[in-house]
Amino acid sequence: MLGALFLNIKGAFPSVILERLVHNMHCRGVPREYTDLIRRKVENRSTIMALDDYTMPAMVIPRGLDQGCPLSGIAYQFYNADLIKIPDKKSGEDCIGFIDDTTITAEGRDLEEAFKKLGDTIARLGGALYWAKLMSATLHWKILG
Repeated sequence: MLGALFLNIKGAFPSVILERLVHNMHCRGVPREYTDLIRRKVENRSTIMALDDYTMPAMVIPRGLDQGCPLSGIAYQFYNADLIKIPDKKSGEDCIGFIDDTTITAEGRDLEEAFKKLGDTIARLGGALYWAKLMSATLHWKILG
C-alpha cells in the first residue's frame, strides 16, 4: 500500500530567510557570483503602501523573494532542498517537490504502516516539522491513502 502526504508551504516566497537560502545554494555548489546576485536582489528592499490620499512611510522588507520573478522559483528550489531529502528511500519513503508544493510517499504492508511512516517523516528529528521550524515556514498538509 502507498500513502501520500501532500504539503503546501504557506507564504513560501515571503517567508524565505536570505542567509538560509544562500547557505543552501553554497552547499549545493552554486558559485558565489550567483548567490551575490540573489543577495543584491533581496537585500535592502522597502515598500510603501498607499490608500486614497494616505501614504504610509516606507517599511523595510526583512525577508522573502519576489513572487512572480522567474528567478524566485529557481531560488526556492534550493531553499527547500533539505525538505526533499527527509524521506528514507531505503524504508520505502520518497519525495518530490516543486516550489512550495511537496509530496512525500511511503510504502507499507497496509495503510496503517504507510501512515505511520508518513507520520514519522513529519515528526522525527530532522523531519518536516523540524525543517519548517528551521525555515520559519508553516506547513499545511493532507494525507491520502
